[in-house]
Amino acid sequence: MERLFDEITYSNKAIEANEQGKILVIVQKEVEYDVEVLEWNYVEKEITRQKIDPETGEPMFDPETGEPIMETVIIQEPYPKMVEETIIDPETGEESTILVQAHHTETRTKIVEDLEIVDNPEGYDKLTLTPADVERALIKAKGINFDDLKQLISTQMTGVDMKALGAEFGANLFYRGAMFGNGRLFDIVGSLLGYTPDDIDYLFLNKELPVVNEE
Repeated sequence: MERLFDEITYSNKAIEANEQGKILVIVQKEVEYDVEVLEWNYVEKEITRQKIDPETGEPMFDPETGEPIMETVIIQEPYPKMVEETIIDPETGEESTILVQAHHTETRTKIVEDLEIVDNPEGYDKLTLTPADVERALIKAKGINFDDLKQLISTQMTGVDMKALGAEFGANLFYRGAMFGNGRLFDIVGSLLGYTPDDIDYLFLNKELPVVNEE
């Protein structure tokens, strides 16, 4: 996962947080970014190729002769879409026209890690983890995945709306402060597994669950 900070920035932010009497946390968030995408034209082309078994994905052979089974198909073959583009010589300032492959800008999203200084326990509510982060922590600490967790919740919490819970588990990002019913979702789930709210804070800060004394 891409980080929007380096070690020097982290160190400086940590000093800044300490001077303010606050804490520095790593948060995950969704950001937009632009990417240049090349454009293509397509032309139909007839080709002969060895037939592929649709079930196994393996090349097919005649069972009697052992020869490859061939087929003729029409494919869409791409070729660059060319357009004229005007450029300016940086030294002379003269303009010239060249042919380049057409392209356009697309805006996409990605999950990145950034730094945030928080000044009270409520700041933890802004922390996020990906579903993969949480499931890895569950497997490492308890040997269970989300399916196991849902089964546990359905048996231990009678009357819980499992469809609503499934929607929460289907989110792209898990927020520490996400509410479910009258409480914070991860405090409720954590209590079923023997974890305190402080333990869940630890999870969101470190991407792993603390060791719990189960004696």
